[in-house]
Amino acid sequence: MENFLNITGLSVEWVQPKMSKEHYELKSGNLIFATLDYAKRRSSGATGETSGGRWKFVNEGVLHPVIKISKDGEEQDIAVFTPATFSYKGILKFKNGGEYNWKSENLFGTKFTFSGKDGREIMKIKCGLKDSKLSDIFKFGAVPEIHPGFVKNEITPLLIILACYLLIYYAEMSSASGAV
Repeated sequence: MENFLNITGLSVEWVQPKMSKEHYELKSGNLIFATLDYAKRRSSGATGETSGGRWKFVNEGVLHPVIKISKDGEEQDIAVFTPATFSYKGILKFKNGGEYNWKSENLFGTKFTFSGKDGREIMKIKCGLKDSKLSDIFKFGAVPEIHPGFVKNEITPLLIILACYLLIYYAEMSSASGAV
């Protein structure tokens, strides 16, 4: 895996190499900067990884859902994401006091931003692949843009993986509500 700090100036995108596997890669060409892998049982959560670390993401709750984040192999949560009810936004709160806002930039929930507590934008992410082919029609893809001032921030690798996780989470919630 490539060093996440080398992402500066590159055009990257989240891709799902095989539709049959819930494995996602943050790539620029053949370079892989991060991965997100779901457990065989979706309820077991997912693991995200960069050259700087591994994190576990677990959904809990139904009426008041939260996504708990811990360092892989550790029991204690380092952060909790709380989605807002009936909207595409939420708050990520770290145990150390850090707080980040996630919100949709459009009505359809296809463009999102993470910003700091002060409102400064850290990153944007847009659903879809840059150059999709017909064979990609059922695969997940997203294009993140990290604000240049935050690439070297220690929290950015976790935020970019969480952004991918949240896009998949919201897609599942939308399809589940449509099936009812």
